[in-house]
Amino acid sequence: MGDSLLQHYTSYYGEARLDVTVKGQDPLGRHFAPTWEMLRAWQSRTLNNREYTHQYYELMRDRFRVNREPWIELLAKSRIVLVCFEKPEENFCHRFILANILQKMGAKYEGELNVDGSFWGNMDLSAFEDSELRITGT
Repeated sequence: MGDSLLQHYTSYYGEARLDVTVKGQDPLGRHFAPTWEMLRAWQSRTLNNREYTHQYYELMRDRFRVNREPWIELLAKSRIVLVCFEKPEENFCHRFILANILQKMGAKYEGELNVDGSFWGNMDLSAFEDSELRITGT
């Protein structure tokens, strides 16, 4: 994947952004979006954060197995901002789960940005682990 190491950020919005929402129109970003079913279940509180995290990990594992190209394309970038609609102070969003997954794949997480691109702060990505299963190289 080249000599460059992907530096990735998360944000409610930002420049050089990759919209990873289910509503997003970016073909690369859509690959990393949750399903409508997952999102609706989480919003209605029939799926808690732990269950959502597990389902999102499973979804990403399945997508990786079926089509690795989006992962390769994303990891080949030098800098990206993963964006979604949840505000960072809400302390839960699939962009943080994805940031954790990318970090496990060798990318460097740089933290959360404000809408204007300034630094908001660091998120503890260890809080976004899949407690039931661990991501593996396959």
